[in-house]
Amino acid sequence: MIVLWIILWILAGIMGLVLVLLLVPFGASARGAAQDLELHGEFRIGWGFGLVQARGGAGEPPHLRLAGVRVKALGRDRDVEDDAAREEKARKKRAPGPGVRWFLAHRRTLLRAALRLLGSVRLEGRVAGTFGTGDPADTAALFGILQMISGRAARLRLDVRPLYVDEGWDLEGWVRLGVWPVRTVFAALGLLLGRDVRRAIRSARA
Repeated sequence: MIVLWIILWILAGIMGLVLVLLLVPFGASARGAAQDLELHGEFRIGWGFGLVQARGGAGEPPHLRLAGVRVKALGRDRDVEDDAAREEKARKKRAPGPGVRWFLAHRRTLLRAALRLLGSVRLEGRVAGTFGTGDPADTAALFGILQMISGRAARLRLDVRPLYVDEGWDLEGWVRLGVWPVRTVFAALGLLLGRDVRRAIRSARA
């Protein structure tokens, strides 16, 4: 009987933790610029109305804060990383993931999924600049998708200009995201029941 009560208390604790994670809001914000693979700016990720935060940039390294108090640095300082660690990291390069062509091949399915998820979050901000994929057709298709997303998120303004004959990114701005996890989880579960979404996920793993 004692063992049964212990199991029940453990299950109740797990269920309570899951409910807390689903019901407590999550937020993130970022501000800066991106030029090809170079990123400059600052970010902030918060949970529980700012009780737990991860932040970095603007002159301070990424770190974790609890109730406003800095408690832990995130990542390693590049200056103290030894050569052996760098060589080991270079040997463990990840295989390339799905690229722009995969995205464009499934753009209708992914766009429907993105728009549905956007309905469950609060997204606002402004991003300006230029971008190009190196392929005029791909650039035009991606630009059309960005316009549709911008039209769905009323508080998000994308002042971006496509470069049809160049490849690269030159963007700057800010974005703020607010998530009520329980709404987003239900939206995501509904999407995973769709055959088109599952097919796109399988092709990304191939």
